[in-house]
Amino acid sequence: MRKILDFFLENPIRRKDDKTYRQARLIVTCALITALFDVFYTIISIIADFPQGVIALSLTCASYITNAFLFRTNVSNNILGNMYCAIFYVLIMVLGYYTGAIGNHSIILPWLTVVPAIALLLVNRMSAWTWLAICVAGFSALSLIDKENTPVFYNMEHDAILTVLLYSGLGLIALIINSVFEANKSMALTALELAHENIKDQNKELDKKNQKILSSINYSKRIQNAILPTDEKVKTIIPSSFIFFKPKDIVSGDFYWIEKRGSTSFIAAVDCTGHGVPGAFMSLIGNNILREIVSLNITSPNIILDRLHEGVTRVLQQHKTKNADGMDVSLCVFDEKTNTLEFSGAKNPLVYIEEDDLGKPQLIKLKGDSQCIGGAAKNRRPFTKHTLKIERPTFFYIFSDGLQDQFGGENCTKFMLSRMQELFLSIYTFDFEYQKQIIDKTLNDWIGLREKQIDDILVVGFKLEPTEVKTRYSTFTMSTTYHMVSNR
Repeated sequence: MRKILDFFLENPIRRKDDKTYRQARLIVTCALITALFDVFYTIISIIADFPQGVIALSLTCASYITNAFLFRTNVSNNILGNMYCAIFYVLIMVLGYYTGAIGNHSIILPWLTVVPAIALLLVNRMSAWTWLAICVAGFSALSLIDKENTPVFYNMEHDAILTVLLYSGLGLIALIINSVFEANKSMALTALELAHENIKDQNKELDKKNQKILSSINYSKRIQNAILPTDEKVKTIIPSSFIFFKPKDIVSGDFYWIEKRGSTSFIAAVDCTGHGVPGAFMSLIGNNILREIVSLNITSPNIILDRLHEGVTRVLQQHKTKNADGMDVSLCVFDEKTNTLEFSGAKNPLVYIEEDDLGKPQLIKLKGDSQCIGGAAKNRRPFTKHTLKIERPTFFYIFSDGLQDQFGGENCTKFMLSRMQELFLSIYTFDFEYQKQIIDKTLNDWIGLREKQIDDILVVGFKLEPTEVKTRYSTFTMSTTYHMVSNR
């Protein structure tokens, strides 16, 4: 039987998935079994001297075999299932009419009840309701046609035997179809169990791979942390400072870069394309190129950014690959000898706060150039340099776009640069470690429970003051200490 079914179901479209295959297998099985029953009832019709039945059953048998052969074509399962029901319906209507119709209580007409059930079994619920309506309509049509009692076209002497055979056949067909359905159901459950086991195995494999990937990413985090300046180095170069660094993922596309060459300090906040692993690769590239540039004693921030752009496009071969990855940068260079800070920005600004003679804070924003680092864009211009003379204690803030673009708040809006500037004005007088804590709390409150962090977040804050102010403060501290010791 399996080989016969495989013959009819060898078309690949019948095997595109388990559900399609099981439906096709069920319809073909029913068609072949019904064809065999048609042969049996054809013999019975010959015995009962029922020529109309012989013709109808012979044609039906041929139709069911054709129905089975059509499964070798591309006709859909649902169409062929409805074709099976249509053949069965026409046969019942024809035989019902020739066996006495309604007036003479045809022994065939009760078989109409089987058609909707078969449609539900072989096709779907919609087809079952449709065939129920068709059967009701057919029965009603026979009632209208059968105004006078329709004669019986077979030998009534065999009526009792035929009735027993027909109803026995009806029950047998129902039993066989139910057995086939249960077998298909069992196959479906077996397939489902196998699929479940496969999914469990795949999940275990995915868990293993996920663990390996996470291990690799965590190791990458250790590498990235190793290239970032240590807390000791940061405090040595800019003692009055904080770094708020909150990656979205395990590794970050944002990074901070702090170096010192002689009396010149370099402080940068860099936002690379993307976040996570791709961003982390870009951060490694950016960090290495910056270190190479300052090792050549280049101290002007605008030239450093120009060289950084050249380095990124060279390393990523962007003129050939048309790769557009890059980074936005805020770069500050402070010279202790001249008390000057120079700033250049690639898209990102510098915000600083200084108090006037009356002690009123003034917030000033220096915009970066509207071009980023990296990319093969034409018509690029050299980066602009801004120079500030540090004449009184001044508080500086450089950052990536992660905080200002973060969604949150009551109306689920962006934090925005304006709100960041208000935040800086409200905290600049506090200890730098406390400033960092306030920014962290503000961010968490803004995100709340409804939102998630959407990007890496980096904020660097630091204070600079003229060298003579530092010297006076140091001298005052030393003399005060000496006076206290002398008094003892």
